Amino acid sequence: MSAAGLQDVMKDRIMGTHDEVLRRNMKKHYGYELFVRGDAFVVAFHEVKDALSWCLRVQLDLMASDWPEVLHDATAASERVWGTYEGLRVRMGVHCGVVDSATKHQGKLVYEGEVTRQVTRICDAGHGGAIIMSQATLPLPLMMPDDDVNYVTYDQGLHAVKDFSAPQRLKEVYPEKLMSRAVIDHKTGRKLDTETRLSPSFHDAPKGLVTMIYCHADGLGDLKKALAPAVVDAAIEIMAETLRACMQTHEGYDCRGHEKNGENMYVFKSYVNCALFAVEAQKKLHEAAWPKELIEHQRATDDAAQGKRVAGLRVKMGMHSGQLKRIRIPNEGLADYYGESANRAARVMSTATGGQVVCVASELEYFLDEHTGVRPKFVEDPIGTFQLKGIPGATALVQLALDEDMAALAARRFTEGKKATLITPGAHLQRVVHEAVRVARQNSKKKLGVRLESKARGWASNVRRRMSLRESNSGGAAPEEASGERRGGSEPATVGAVGAGLSGSNGSGSGSPAKAAAAAAAKFPDEATPAAAKFPDEATPAAATPSAQPPSPSGESTDARTQLAPSPPSPSSRRASVASVEDLGSNAET
Repeated sequence: MSAAGLQDVMKDRIMGTHDEVLRRNMKKHYGYELFVRGDAFVVAFHEVKDALSWCLRVQLDLMASDWPEVLHDATAASERVWGTYEGLRVRMGVHCGVVDSATKHQGKLVYEGEVTRQVTRICDAGHGGAIIMSQATLPLPLMMPDDDVNYVTYDQGLHAVKDFSAPQRLKEVYPEKLMSRAVIDHKTGRKLDTETRLSPSFHDAPKGLVTMIYCHADGLGDLKKALAPAVVDAAIEIMAETLRACMQTHEGYDCRGHEKNGENMYVFKSYVNCALFAVEAQKKLHEAAWPKELIEHQRATDDAAQGKRVAGLRVKMGMHSGQLKRIRIPNEGLADYYGESANRAARVMSTATGGQVVCVASELEYFLDEHTGVRPKFVEDPIGTFQLKGIPGATALVQLALDEDMAALAARRFTEGKKATLITPGAHLQRVVHEAVRVARQNSKKKLGVRLESKARGWASNVRRRMSLRESNSGGAAPEEASGERRGGSEPATVGAVGAGLSGSNGSGSGSPAKAAAAAAAKFPDEATPAAAKFPDEATPAAATPSAQPPSPSGESTDARTQLAPSPPSPSSRRASVASVEDLGSNAET
């Protein structure tokens, strides 16, 4: 068929089917058609759950509609994917807000205000077959009307969206029967069409062997008692934005979004990236423009005997690496992680104080030794060996900093409590400076077995030597260790480049970190990371359940759901949930 002939079919039958499906479901879900521009519908609803129910039902009905054969695979917007896409791919967006005015024009109510412009931006951000929910619609309803379908949610992270003054956390929603669309769209590399992505989506969350870090604001409870709520909220906002920017730079994932309680959790695929995130974030937090009331309060309450501390909201950080189970939180769409390494990261963090990064000495040494490319500079200060709750054996912990100035502000402090007990102090042990060097990878199979064995031996032996109670020999040279040369006296030791990295260090092959960890665990069970485990990646969303009926838009006692014709939500008495729909087929080239 010629292009002109296909356009006739599009106008007469295809768009007729599209319009009929949208309008038929409007009546079922009490939507009010505000206007149609080209092939784009803008519809008002009483509540978010009505708008979401309409979108879900429309996507299912479009999938089940009788489309002309000539439409299939005619354009990119009508490509057929068995069981996933059929017919036109329609993108939909839902936003919630207060309209500025409502006037009647030719017998119809017309809404005016930025909410009608914003919903168009939300709709335009998505792609055909998806439903995008704005931040104003959150949290998404757990209870849906009786006759509606289950749905799945995927968090799309923070975005800068045109016509919005603040970043928006967007959610991508699909009917549960069509959740395979999310997998296909992710594999094909489709991204939301916004001005800037500010944080990663669920699909970018790492899996398998990962590094988790907890970042908690220290002493936040006392600050809330001493300072005005607005000052504390502003400080938490600065903390969250600083951590987010550093996380995005080093390809991390934010598991909890913006937490107003000052407790954040991040996951990284690379241990070195996580360490870089932590030390750089501490530096930027110290240099941030904090509220003057917070700075003055700290000056008045800090103990001068403890020396200078970091400025602003003091964040304690603890990190640990291992195999974790990734799940999807059903109604939020965020990735969450469970496993022994998550508990260990929390225990490590419990020993830290505000402004300090704490990690396990053996892990740091191992992953720095495995790192190829440019190895960053770190300042490592031993803190001591600890008995951590629920973790057998002693764990050697070190303080990590970006430079000597930041290390001095942290000053090897630590916290003891029910979750961590000091066994051997490490304050008398000297500092180690890991210099920034470039490490080359060597593929020699002959050296591989020896390297793995020596690394497993070195994990425990190096830590035991470093954390021993022997007095430092200030006059002579200390014995050489596997990770570098230790020197006596107050001068810090410099660790240069180690030998070649292991081949197959991405978790496959004989030289993977997982197998090296297993070898270490066999000989030193108290020093090795947990063994790998396989877990399912997704969690099944909860089923929709009945919910209460919405009030009449006119404010009267009449039940809106018994009316024969839908009526618009009243802009003066409540917020309106507005949905925008755009068909992607009519504007595509044939």
